[in-house]
Amino acid sequence: MKDAINKAKHGLPLDLGSELFDGPFVEEQDDRQDYGETLFVATGPVASIADRVCVVVYTWRNATRRLISFRKPMTKTSPDTAPTSAEPPAVPVTADRLAAARAWMTPERLAELDAMTDADIATQIESNPDAAPELTDAWFENARLVIPLKSRKRAA
Repeated sequence: MKDAINKAKHGLPLDLGSELFDGPFVEEQDDRQDYGETLFVATGPVASIADRVCVVVYTWRNATRRLISFRKPMTKTSPDTAPTSAEPPAVPVTADRLAAARAWMTPERLAELDAMTDADIATQIESNPDAAPELTDAWFENARLVIPLKSRKRAA
């Protein structure tokens, strides 16, 4: 259900967001409000969609990342919109689910994603309280760079 909502609102399968964590990414804890759990906003390239930079909102459930939102970032700043905490249960991203998400991203859907304007994304953020906030200069000032161990090994 959450995947279908993310596809409809942001043009991306939620499960593909897990690939953002395969390489270096920048993240910051989302402390705009008390969500009842700790949320993080991360941004970085996603290999299976030609290293397009995307934004993910997630939380940790036990030792598993639970993705909340996955979208294209804006190219300019706009007002923040806070996510809500009412979420369906986490569904783990399996190899089959990831393969289906990759298959869903056809060249036509990638073209639609690339054609999204900042105004389109601002509308998505405003209409979806679970969407990542706009990544402003202030966001990047507080963010940290994460380089997963397997990425470090590949670079060596």
